[in-house]
Amino acid sequence: MMTEQQTSIRQKLASYLAQLPQPAALKLASGLERERLRGTANLPYEMILAGLRPLLASFRGARPGLPDALRQFCRPFEDLLVDRDDNGARQGRISRVSVMRVWSWLEQDLMPDTLPDLKARIAEHTLKNDEVALNAAVSVMHASTAAAIHAAFDEARQDTARRKQVEKRLGGEIGFEDACEIADVLSVAPAMLELQAVLPKQIADFDEGMVATLKELYERVEETSPSNALYLVFAVMGRLSEPSQILRFVRKVAQQRDDKVISRCELSIF
Repeated sequence: MMTEQQTSIRQKLASYLAQLPQPAALKLASGLERERLRGTANLPYEMILAGLRPLLASFRGARPGLPDALRQFCRPFEDLLVDRDDNGARQGRISRVSVMRVWSWLEQDLMPDTLPDLKARIAEHTLKNDEVALNAAVSVMHASTAAAIHAAFDEARQDTARRKQVEKRLGGEIGFEDACEIADVLSVAPAMLELQAVLPKQIADFDEGMVATLKELYERVEETSPSNALYLVFAVMGRLSEPSQILRFVRKVAQQRDDKVISRCELSIF
């Protein structure tokens, strides 16, 4: 637990970092990530990066720099991250504050032997610019972390005391739900990353080509994981200037399915 002095230092640092202009913030974040990948010791990486994250999240365009294992872990669900969740809607929304709790849970409790090795491999491949090996290591991390979280949740759901322990570890019931969402998204990470690669970060007009792309990916994932296919839709909504444009996709699917089928499938929530 942090002392009052440590809390004060973090707050002052966060306040200072929040005022940095975009070029300075990006340069600082990139430099820190590069040095952390190289294994440079005695720098307060997490304290500084934690202060930078809200600012970095507000910037448009691709993040420069060398993403470490944590950033790679977050990539499949980055479009679902929210700073606050005041309206009560949970599905398709993951609180940023939950990410580090889940990551620490994986590091310390669920995968204390496996995750450090994966982190080291990701750092090595990133520094060597070995894209093939990096993508393979990241894919293994996504699949293994999803499996570890799902296994822990299966155990927790069968044991009330265990569930309370897990909820406490993750910051409460909302943290528990966020971790479940993270695992579900990671289980369909390849499709989420494919979608991110072909759609712009900001979508003013969700045109027919984009609708067709989402439909193709959605139907592919839906064959094996109907409920998790919804995360593709939520991810696109996070990029739409007008989220209501997602109804173009729903109508496209509805043209091939009758109303009764739509009402019984996952898309009925839209």
